[in-house]
Amino acid sequence: MTRGARHLPGFKPGDYVRVQENAQWKPAKVVEVCETPRSYIVESNGQQLRRNRRHLIQTREQQQKSITDDSEQDCITQLPPTGEEGSNELDAQSGAVTEPSVNIQSNTEPSITEARYPKRVRKPPMRLDL
Repeated sequence: MTRGARHLPGFKPGDYVRVQENAQWKPAKVVEVCETPRSYIVESNGQQLRRNRRHLIQTREQQQKSITDDSEQDCITQLPPTGEEGSNELDAQSGAVTEPSVNIQSNTEPSITEARYPKRVRKPPMRLDL
């Protein structure tokens, strides 16, 4: 090896890694080790790719399973009602429907923004009167 080079540790099948694709690191899983030196077959987004070791980095995270449509529906149904569905509330004691009060505040005062960076105080140069 050359002076600045370092040895990259290998992977074994089942390891979770990140694979470099178009300057982005995407999650993947090592499927098998190739016969060629430092090459691995990895699975990313359902595709099997052969990548050199220098295009892979080790990660401790488990690859998250893709969200199915059923779980998305569950998330949507668990949200509290908003808009017109939840606008009327039933008063438990009197049984009357009460309309929620809407507070609209107009911002008539101009907003004062501070400078992002402090400015230095500039003074004119002091010259000698001869």
